[in-house]
Amino acid sequence: MKIGTIISLLDKFRNSQERPRCGSTAKYYKIRKGVGLKLYCCKKERNYAYRLQNVFHNKGLAPRIGNKINLPDTGEYGIYIYGYITQHAAMLFEDTELDEQLKIELENKITKNSLQYYDISRRNIGLIRGQCVIVDFDTASVVF
Repeated sequence: MKIGTIISLLDKFRNSQERPRCGSTAKYYKIRKGVGLKLYCCKKERNYAYRLQNVFHNKGLAPRIGNKINLPDTGEYGIYIYGYITQHAAMLFEDTELDEQLKIELENKITKNSLQYYDISRRNIGLIRGQCVIVDFDTASVVF
């Protein structure tokens, strides 16, 4: 996806009533069906999250990732200008028995793949085609 297309989609998003999902280090925008954009204020944090999401994706534990992007540092987009494209995952919003079962399955897959993840919560996991995946890869969640 080209930077001009991303900026156009971000501008459209900013003019709508929707708000990005915000975490401790990133903002997430669903920019079109099945596609999201994660933005960070620090290039180092973006690169860390990108690398980890790729490791977890290769084990079937995270959404696919696309290209890294750098928005123009004009102030128009705030301080969150370093990002990457990612596959969109539907978020878990309820603490139901099914959600708990999916979280346990995800934790077991993480352990089976000799990985560690410290922040399993419904804010940090989502669903892609019925499979539970991790969506947050900042330094507070994963040490690699």
